Amino acid sequence: MSAPRSRLTMAAPAVRPALHARAILSGPPGAGKTRSALIIAQTLGGKILMVDTEKESALTYADDFEFDHLRWAPPFDPRELGRMLIEAGQNYDVVIVDSLSHFWRGEGGVLDIAGGKYTGWADARPAHADMVEGILGCQAHIILCVRSKVAHEQVQEGGKWVVKKLGMQSITDDDLEYEINVSLSMDMDHSMTVAKSRSVAVPVGRTFKAGHAEDFANAYAEWLAGGEPPADKETIDGLLARLNALPEEHRKGAKQEFMAQLGRPETLPTARVKDADALVTAWEAVATPIDEGAA
Repeated sequence: MSAPRSRLTMAAPAVRPALHARAILSGPPGAGKTRSALIIAQTLGGKILMVDTEKESALTYADDFEFDHLRWAPPFDPRELGRMLIEAGQNYDVVIVDSLSHFWRGEGGVLDIAGGKYTGWADARPAHADMVEGILGCQAHIILCVRSKVAHEQVQEGGKWVVKKLGMQSITDDDLEYEINVSLSMDMDHSMTVAKSRSVAVPVGRTFKAGHAEDFANAYAEWLAGGEPPADKETIDGLLARLNALPEEHRKGAKQEFMAQLGRPETLPTARVKDADALVTAWEAVATPIDEGAA
């Protein structure tokens, strides 16, 4: 069934909510991704979970940082990672995945699910989407460490084919950067350069030299916390309960409209609570038509 009212009625003054970190740290082996991720996580504060696919290499830093360690051996099922991130968000303040690349090209990862066949992507894409949904839906800060490698291409020069270096390429899905709020590229000097950012506090092109990861972390953390905090848990739980109480034939449409107009209920800004209440009330009215003969 179509939405009970025009989308235009949901227009409201823009308000930036407080945000969870959604960060990518990419770089070759030895660039310092793990340590930098822990520095950022420590600055963000709270309880840290390290998801370690790198044969327990993160334990090297256990003397310097306090964190829970989860060793992840194959298979690297992206769907399982997505489910785990949602669960982890209820128990941790920051989750580091080191390395996300295993869930792309490792045993049981996205490329493995595709099986090298075009038709295999009918299963691989939904599996990857489930992982991304977990990244976005997790109610904790998330830092994703990603391996990178030198990319090459063959070009013709003077009638001959030659191989040219294109630079570093992250070993993960290229579209993932659309879903995060900052992406950092690391080099063997342990410097971090902002490759993508939604924040003027850490603009694209800015480089943080080795030993200055904390400078980035402080600026990033301040920007994340600078927006309006989400509505209180009781209010959000009440809205979710009302959505889930709608008849099945209306529930999906109501949730879709809520997401399209207001975003995830868990991150609803306080300033939009009235809009959310009005939206749910409108769907409740549609789901409970007036009995004209009852008057």
